[in-house]
Amino acid sequence: VAYMDWYEQQIDSPYFDEFISKVGWHVGHKAALHYLGYCQLIERPPMPILAANKLNKFRPVLDKIIQSAERIK
Repeated sequence: VAYMDWYEQQIDSPYFDEFISKVGWHVGHKAALHYLGYCQLIERPPMPILAANKLNKFRPVLDKIIQSAERIK
């Protein structure tokens, strides 16, 4: 239970409340995968994308989540 509470507070809530809720489901997941180095930020039309300058706004949130996730390894 303690681990699940930690996970929710450190990873799940920041990701969904501070990022996905602000940019949208598809756009947010695509941008997060890009931020982690798994894909390009571009997307086929007509799918929307998060502009690189807007992604920069969320760097602190994503970096905090990445740092928390490092503790799981």
